[in-house]
Amino acid sequence: MTPSLLLDLPFAWRDLAPGAAVSTAAAVLINAVSSFELHRWLGAYGHAYGGFGIALSMVAYLGILALFWVWVAAVMGVYWEQKAGSSAVTAMHRLSADIAHS
Repeated sequence: MTPSLLLDLPFAWRDLAPGAAVSTAAAVLINAVSSFELHRWLGAYGHAYGGFGIALSMVAYLGILALFWVWVAAVMGVYWEQKAGSSAVTAMHRLSADIAHS
């Protein structure tokens, strides 16, 4: 889905609205959970390993954050393909291939 968006392929706003809703819900969930958990992780890892532990907890947090955004992108790509139907998906692939070859 993302390469199609970056290549300025035609999507109606109705095609993108469910993805925006899921992304917003995921962002709210991540921010709520991280406000409680990140403080605990920083304290525990920082106490056990010092500055290196704080870096480890930040890397773990960023990994979990990235996992959620990849999940949202994958789910919304599959959702669009199922909702749009095979003809729209084929047309999108053809248009994407034409843009890639030019």
